[in-house]
Amino acid sequence: MKLEYKSYQQDLELGREIGIFQYLELFNIDVPILPYKVLDHLGKTHAQKFYQELNLLNKAIPNLEKIMNLSKELPNLDWVLPMIEQKTINQAGLLSLYYFLKKNIELIEIESFSKKEIPSLQKLTDQIDIYLDARKGCLKSDTKIDQLKKQIQDLESSIDELSKRYENEIFNDTNLKMIYPWPKEISPDHSALEKIKKSSLLKTVKNNDHQLIEYIPPKYLTEEIAKKEKMEKIISSYYQQIISKLNMAIFKKQKIITLKYEERVKLTYQYILLFCMKKHKLILPEISKTLRFEVAEGILPAIQNKREKQYVPLNINLNKGSNVLFGANMAGKTSVLKTIYFLSFLVSLGLPVPAKKLITSIPSNVKIHLKSSGTIASNLSSFGEELDFFSKDFTAGSVVLVDELFQTTNPLAGKDLSTIFLKYFNHKNVLFFCTTQYPEIIKIKNLNLYKMKDVNQNIFNSINTLSDLLNNMPFKVEKVSGDKTYIAKEGTMALLIARHFIKNENIKQSISKKIKG
Repeated sequence: MKLEYKSYQQDLELGREIGIFQYLELFNIDVPILPYKVLDHLGKTHAQKFYQELNLLNKAIPNLEKIMNLSKELPNLDWVLPMIEQKTINQAGLLSLYYFLKKNIELIEIESFSKKEIPSLQKLTDQIDIYLDARKGCLKSDTKIDQLKKQIQDLESSIDELSKRYENEIFNDTNLKMIYPWPKEISPDHSALEKIKKSSLLKTVKNNDHQLIEYIPPKYLTEEIAKKEKMEKIISSYYQQIISKLNMAIFKKQKIITLKYEERVKLTYQYILLFCMKKHKLILPEISKTLRFEVAEGILPAIQNKREKQYVPLNINLNKGSNVLFGANMAGKTSVLKTIYFLSFLVSLGLPVPAKKLITSIPSNVKIHLKSSGTIASNLSSFGEELDFFSKDFTAGSVVLVDELFQTTNPLAGKDLSTIFLKYFNHKNVLFFCTTQYPEIIKIKNLNLYKMKDVNQNIFNSINTLSDLLNNMPFKVEKVSGDKTYIAKEGTMALLIARHFIKNENIKQSISKKIKG
């Protein structure tokens, strides 16, 4: 199974950057009944029900590996169902249907929740079994048909011998080697052409610039071929009667077959999710009825793979309204936003997530705006792009994430716009989370405030490069309570980092004076 999602749901470039496509590959399993699945936003009601079903299945199925092995043997009936509806099922379709019914019954016997369905499915399977030799992959036959098949085999041997006799007669008569029944093209100046035209065994037909040599088979050969064709018609008629009888019986069960097939496709998809969830140590989120996002050790694999041992999973608890994250540059604020976006997007699609625990509402929409310098393609500046982002309506239940809120304009206007938007979203039924550098917004009442944990100042004695600094960054989010003096400390940290890496001594001295106050 290959997982895909509709392109309108997310910017493809962002999907590549945060590793959505690589994550979907975790669920790639070769299962014929479900070769691919196009994911869509489930919606609140559907998603709650879907995750509830996954949780129940996870508890009810003791041997998931055995179920997956059986599920891999389920044939795809997408091409068979239309034939059932039109009463035109052939031997190949019949065989696929038979194998589906057999494997489906095996699966139901393991599944404790649906055994009452077995008798009705078994009855149809038994009816097909009367006429179908599943081991040979063909319909069964009676004694008369078996005798005819034996006679046909004998006739085929006879026809082969007579064909060779005929070919030898042609060669002796014309010096032309032929393989019956295949015609042959020769050039107009071929040495054997005159003999061919005089022969009673062949005929010539002009074909563009060539002569096409066709056969005039002798009676001893055509009589044997006619006998074989007559027997084949009898056998074909016999099997057609069986097929017609089975088509009628299967057509009567069309609705139940279609229903059980659709149910099995859905169950197979859920089993794949659960199987891959356990294989890759993922979890199912706990769905909250109220708007919230609480994650313990949430992971963004795209960043984890780069940082490896230095990677720090995300722990954060966000609530409805405005949530704000402070932190120095390089502290990991943007990575926090991307992780929340990644996990929320997966939840909206109904997938397991990489975390130790996740309690979240089902987002009606997941939107993110990352800082940029504008793009030629959009013909907008960075400020224009941010305004364009906010010009869209965010439905109730949305998760809205913004990197460096209104840092795209001058500081005075940026501070005022940030204050206006945060006050607005603080009373809306959305989960709004942004990063910022504006200390003035702490004056807004009832904001949920967070900060990136500061780096230990002692590390400046042991680091030489920015990579060293990154490797020593805590990358942890802390909740900010009543004491908001961290804003001043955060500014000091940025000065300390700048002083350490700037080479110009005059500038370093100026920074030191600023730090001392």
